Amino acid sequence: MTKTTPPPPPVDELSANCSTNSWNNGFITTVRVTNKGSQAHRFTVTVSYSSSAKVVSGPWSNARTTNGNGGALSFEGNAPLAAGSSTMFGFQGSGTNNVKQSGCSVAVVGG
Repeated sequence: MTKTTPPPPPVDELSANCSTNSWNNGFITTVRVTNKGSQAHRFTVTVSYSSSAKVVSGPWSNARTTNGNGGALSFEGNAPLAAGSSTMFGFQGSGTNNVKQSGCSVAVVGG
């Protein structure tokens, strides 16, 4: 019996919106992930910063850290995100030189 792998879902089914507020040596980032597709998806979000950053608290609500240190921090949702729904999570971090967010992306995990 031949096993076939289903094609990956369209990239544009998931979107992420990240917002970062920073001060001298710290910051808080909130992330909203929306599933505009017709099926549930597991996801990972990567937030990039202009300088080195690390997670010091969190993430809180619906995510876990997969890479919490460096110029890009990665988080994975705790459960598949249902079709037509959204979820939010956030975290507190530390860094130097008034850390600035430089990117925010989301990707489907698995198929």
